[in-house]
Amino acid sequence: MVANKRTLIIRYHTVANQLGLSEEDRKAMLWEWYGKTSLKELTAGELKYVCDFLASKTSNIYQEKDKARKRLIRAIKKYCEGFGYDYDVETIKRIAERAAKMQHTNGSSYTFNEIPLEKLRALYGSFTYMNRSLSNVIEEAMAVVEKR
Repeated sequence: MVANKRTLIIRYHTVANQLGLSEEDRKAMLWEWYGKTSLKELTAGELKYVCDFLASKTSNIYQEKDKARKRLIRAIKKYCEGFGYDYDVETIKRIAERAAKMQHTNGSSYTFNEIPLEKLRALYGSFTYMNRSLSNVIEEAMAVVEKR
């Protein structure tokens, strides 16, 4: 039983890290749900419930992030095509990483898969706006050329 509880505690920390929960968030959740401040105070059943609940949230967030990444890749691809740039998936990912302008505390940049969901959505909106603007500029330029 002790080994099972230890395994559940490891699983809890893994899932909580995937969700990006801070230490304060974790303690607040335990206090709100069970009136306890430590994982060691929970029974194996309570710990299993918490792990399962958090795991269900990670799969939903993973699916949302995956969808947002794919949308952003399509928007950047269209952007590159609009300017006639050569691109591949790796180039598109590097563009997204640079556009995110996010760094870890040690100074290294976020990789494409580490970009938070909110930032992915914001970048998608920015690239979509730029694509629309580029399209409008091209249409206006074509209209001027046709009038001549």
